[in-house]
Amino acid sequence: MSTKLDKALKGQVLENGWKIRGRKVKSSGATGGCHAVGFTAEHSDGRKAFVKVMDPTPDPTLEGREQLKELERRLAVFIYEGELMEKCLTRRIRRVVKAIGQGSIVVSGFPNEIHYLLLELADNDLRQHATQQKMLNAALNMRILHQVALAIENLHFNQIAHQDLKPSNVLMFDEETAKVGDLGHAHDRGSPRPGLSGIIAGDPAHAPLEQLYGYKLTEWTTRRLAADLYLLGSLTVFMFTDISLTAQIDGQLRPEHHWDVWADSYAEVLPYLREAWDAALEEFSERVEPCIRDELTVLTRYLTNPDPEKRGHPKNLAGSGSTYGVRRICSRIEVLAKTAERALLHKSAA
Repeated sequence: MSTKLDKALKGQVLENGWKIRGRKVKSSGATGGCHAVGFTAEHSDGRKAFVKVMDPTPDPTLEGREQLKELERRLAVFIYEGELMEKCLTRRIRRVVKAIGQGSIVVSGFPNEIHYLLLELADNDLRQHATQQKMLNAALNMRILHQVALAIENLHFNQIAHQDLKPSNVLMFDEETAKVGDLGHAHDRGSPRPGLSGIIAGDPAHAPLEQLYGYKLTEWTTRRLAADLYLLGSLTVFMFTDISLTAQIDGQLRPEHHWDVWADSYAEVLPYLREAWDAALEEFSERVEPCIRDELTVLTRYLTNPDPEKRGHPKNLAGSGSTYGVRRICSRIEVLAKTAERALLHKSAA
């Protein structure tokens, strides 16, 4: 987004007394958001908010009609995200960042209206939280992870798949309060997502393995909900290692089996993926505190099985509950959080 627009937006008054203060700097290591940018805003009563603005700048690699089509696609996706945020608000979906408002403004020097979403403002995101060394114990990790799992459970109950769960999209509102943000890649089963292209739904750096290999799944629940389970498991690995599971597997695979070069079927690469997956989870397990190590490793295996059709809690796969349901996972994470808290208290008292 141009410096010209940065300057033009600063000081602009939005709906109901909100004024844009300036650009919000991305956290170190954050990815995505190439067609939107964040600003901060302040209300006349002192409240603060996050403003997500659609980039109105044409793609310089395109010409004429193709530039216009690309801008139309961006707008359709941006409106869709706003509708999803509104749905989350009206249905009181827990642990998802709340929408405050949305709209558009006319800015001098720009031929088209500037479209924005107004959202509650977080203190930082999970990547910043880890970098600042605030995640010092398993108990805090598990409390945060439980809140994220609750968000995914509630989204799935409402037939919404997030599709881009990663550290920079887990927003921290204080030391222990987490919410899931950024529905820019989300899918509402009841409302087809516009502008959908390619198999990889969100950020390739965190994507489920089947998407990286271009494996096409026809069933919506397997394609979308199983992908969210993988992303939740990958986030779990990040929280204890500072590296996503996808990156861990990337480092374990032999070059000839890597998704960048593999030309055969996904079924044929699965045995090699399982070897890399096993090795990555073994390294992850070594970083987890002994009091929760075994069970958390097992839960992470349930979530991230390279075969998306075998992903999820075994009781769900056996036909007891939704195949990709998150409720049993949430319950076990909550138990593990309490176990880690007791271990921490015992250690402090010793």
